[in-house]
Amino acid sequence: MLSRRLFLLSSLTFLGAPSALAAKRKQAAPAKTGPRSIARQDWPPAIVPDHIAITGGGLVAVADEFGRLALIDFKRAEGPRVAGELSGLGKRMLDCVLAGQRAYALVLQDTASGETAYMLATVSLAPASEPSVMSRLSLEQYSEPACLAAAQDIICVAGTTLNGSYLVSVFRKGKSTDPSLVSTFTVEQPVVRMDLQDRHLVVLSGPRNSQIDYVNLYYPHAPQVRKTIKLNGDYPVMARFRDQLFVAGQPSGSLQFEAKAIALEPAPHAVNFTFLSGASAVSDAAVQKGRLLILCERGTERAVMSFLYDKTLDLTPEQTLVLPGGKDTPGLVSRLTFKDRSAYVASGWAGVEVMTLDKTGWRHSLTYAIPRLPASAVASWGDLVVLGGADLKLYNVAKPDKPVLVLTAEPGSTVKAMAGAGSYILCLAHRALTLRRMTNPNEVVVSQAASGDYMAYDSKKQKAYILSTSEKKSTVTPIKVYSNSFAREKPLDFPGVFNRVAASDGCLVLRGLSDIALYRTEGTAELVGKRHFDNLALRDAWLADDYLLVTAVDRSSKGFLMVLSRQESDLKSIGVIDLPHDGVAVAASGDKAVAVGRSPEGKDLVAIVSLALPASPRIVTSLPVVEAASAVAIKDGLAIVVGRGLEILSLS
Repeated sequence: MLSRRLFLLSSLTFLGAPSALAAKRKQAAPAKTGPRSIARQDWPPAIVPDHIAITGGGLVAVADEFGRLALIDFKRAEGPRVAGELSGLGKRMLDCVLAGQRAYALVLQDTASGETAYMLATVSLAPASEPSVMSRLSLEQYSEPACLAAAQDIICVAGTTLNGSYLVSVFRKGKSTDPSLVSTFTVEQPVVRMDLQDRHLVVLSGPRNSQIDYVNLYYPHAPQVRKTIKLNGDYPVMARFRDQLFVAGQPSGSLQFEAKAIALEPAPHAVNFTFLSGASAVSDAAVQKGRLLILCERGTERAVMSFLYDKTLDLTPEQTLVLPGGKDTPGLVSRLTFKDRSAYVASGWAGVEVMTLDKTGWRHSLTYAIPRLPASAVASWGDLVVLGGADLKLYNVAKPDKPVLVLTAEPGSTVKAMAGAGSYILCLAHRALTLRRMTNPNEVVVSQAASGDYMAYDSKKQKAYILSTSEKKSTVTPIKVYSNSFAREKPLDFPGVFNRVAASDGCLVLRGLSDIALYRTEGTAELVGKRHFDNLALRDAWLADDYLLVTAVDRSSKGFLMVLSRQESDLKSIGVIDLPHDGVAVAASGDKAVAVGRSPEGKDLVAIVSLALPASPRIVTSLPVVEAASAVAIKDGLAIVVGRGLEILSLS
C-alpha cells in the first residue's frame, strides 16, 4: 500500500508531466452520425383490453378478443411504452392468464382442414420485446370453453362439454411441447372464474345461485374437492390472496351489493361481509395483503372501492375513487388488476385508467387512451407536426429528440386525407373539406361541403385537388385555398379509375392499382405521360422536379422503388431498386428518398435511399420503425414517420 508521502510525491511527479496528463485525459465520445432514429413515441396498441394482468417483471399485459396481446411498461418517466406485441393468437380469444414467463389463452382457431376449433395457446413472454406462441393444444372435449387459471406448472381449463356437463381439465406444463392433460372433474354449474395458488384451485360457478368449489391439486392427477360453499346469491367476481378469498355480488332477495370474505383454511367458511354503498353492479376485484379493491358501477359512474382488512378478514372502507369517462362502453367488461402501489382498470375503448397509491390515498394518475386507427397522414410547419387519422394530434418538435404532444383534436369523423398549407392544415373528412390552424387543429377557419375519396395540395399554386372515382372515369375538383375562404374551380375529368392523386407546381399525378398518369393543369388538363404495369401493384408516388418516384409490389409482395422520367410520354424507367418492404409510402427531398412499409416477416421498416445518381438509386440503410408506418415527410434533414405513433429520424 502507498504511504501518504509516496502518494504525494507520485502526485507531484504526475503534475510535472503535462504530456502524460494529456494522454490520460478522457476522450470525448464522438457524435453519432449517419441515418438513425432520434425519437420515437409509440401509441397504445389498438387493442380493446378485454383482459389485463401484471407480469412478474412489472409490465402490464393487455389482450383482446381478437387474439392480440401487448406488454406495456407504465413505469417509465417519459410515459408508457409498448414493450412487445403479438397478434394472430386466434380468431377469437375467450380468456387469457399469466403464470411466470408464460401466458395461456383460450382461443378459437382455424385448423389445417379449414374448420375452427377451440385451443389452449401457450405464449412465451421472454423476451418481453418479442412474445411468441410456443404451442397450441386442441380442446376437443369442449363445446364452449369458459375460463382459465394457471400457476407454476399447472394449467386449468373450464367450460361446457359436448354432452352438456361442466368440466374442469387439469394440465401439466410442458417445457417446449403442448401441456399434457393429467385429470378432469365436473362441477354442478357453469364456471364463471377460477383462481389457482399453491396447488389449490378455487372454482366460482353460477352466475345465479353462485357457489365456490375448493379443490386440492396437490396431486394433479387426482383432484379432490375439499368443500363446496353455496353463496346464496349472484356473485360474479372474486379475488384471492393465498387462503383469503373475497367475492362480490348481490345476495338473494336484496337490492344492495356486498363484498363477502371467506377463509379457505383450515376449512372454507364465510367470515365477514360489508355492503358496497351505492353500487349498482360489480365488474371485478383484486387483492393483495391487507387491501381489497372492487371495481363497480354507481349509476352512470365507474368507481373503485378500496377496503383494508386484518387477520380476522374484517373489511374496513378506505376510499372510493370515481374514474373519469363515466360508465363503461355497453357490451364491454371492465377489468381490474393491481400490484404494490399501482392499479389498472381496463374498460374497452375507454382505455386503461392508472391509479397510484400515495400518502393521501388512491389518485387517478393517467388515462392510457386506445386509438382506433394509426395515423395515415402527416403535415408540418415550423416546429409543429400534425398527425392525421381517427383524430388530429399536434406535436411540437422544436427539440426533435424530444417531441411533445401538445393536444389532440377531434375532427368529428376519420380524416381521409390531410395536407399542410403553410400555417394551416387541410383535412378531407366525411362530406367536408376544412381548413384548420396548425397551432390549434380544433379551430376550423373554413369549412365547405365536399365529397371525395382523396385529396392532395399543391403548395406552389395554393390549390387543393379532391379526387372522386366512378366506374369509368376519375374527377378532380380544384379548390383555391385562401387564408379565410375556398374558391371551387371547374372539375376536371380523366379517363380511367384512379384512387390517389399528388400535386406539385401545376402538375397532377393520378395513380390507380396498376396505372399512373401525369398531367399539367392550367385551366385544362394536358396529358404529359402515362404507363400501365402488368405485374405490379402501385403503392405510392412522389412528384419531384425532374422525375417521378413510384413504389410498387409484385405478386409475391416484394417491394420496389422506381424512378420514372417526367419527359417521356411512356414515363420511362430511369432506375429501379429493390425495397426491403412493400413501399406503402415515399417522400423525397434533394438527393434522398425515404420509403416506409412492412417486410414479408411483418416488420415495419424505413429505407433511406440515395438518389445522387437517379439511374442507380442506392439504399443507404434500412431501420425498424414505428408500427403500421403509413406516411412519411421530410423536414430540415429529418424524416418524420407516422403510423401507430411518431418516429423522427436524422438523415445525416
